[in-house]
Amino acid sequence: MFTGIIKKTTKVISVEKRAGNLGVSVAIPKGVKISLGQSISVNGICSTIRGVRKKELIFEYIPETLRQTTVRWWKKGEVLNLEQSLRFGDSLDGHLVTGHVEGVGQIAAGVHEKGDILFKIETTGDMIEKMVKKGSVAIDGVSLTIADVGENWFAVALIPYTVEHTNWKKRAVGDIVNIETDILGRQRAKQVISYATPSTKSKKKKRLR
Repeated sequence: MFTGIIKKTTKVISVEKRAGNLGVSVAIPKGVKISLGQSISVNGICSTIRGVRKKELIFEYIPETLRQTTVRWWKKGEVLNLEQSLRFGDSLDGHLVTGHVEGVGQIAAGVHEKGDILFKIETTGDMIEKMVKKGSVAIDGVSLTIADVGENWFAVALIPYTVEHTNWKKRAVGDIVNIETDILGRQRAKQVISYATPSTKSKKKKRLR
């Protein structure tokens, strides 16, 4: 589990196709202590460290991850957000983030408003169904509050500190980002669907009557 509070960023060193998978190596930021097999959030994706060299970490992503996330578009020099997993006793300053990216969205607009930067992100309807205004969402692993929600879009506001200390300082209209909706919001959406959809057992009982 993660919190969505990014403390380090890194750059992609190399991207290599490996029998349907994709190997990605990134630079190890100063002050980061890691070990082989450890899980770390890379742009919001829970990633297992498959190799450690002097100055780089090596990850390998399977086809399912490539389909669901932005990994398939990563290239040398790409700036990525890093977050190490939660430990017992750590403070939860953001919200609970699993690192299981559900899909992607595209930045449709960016506006400066009262010192903050407001981004509008377009995505699919099934993702929007899990979001609520003032709820939480993780974008490229960053914990953000949803400022507004539309039919096929949502908006988030970033304070200058967040922009400066994450890869959002490199973001522009047209960029594709990873999205993970709030796990609590997903549970609420699931409950609403289950209440709205009669079960097979109840349908059978009605026919018997």
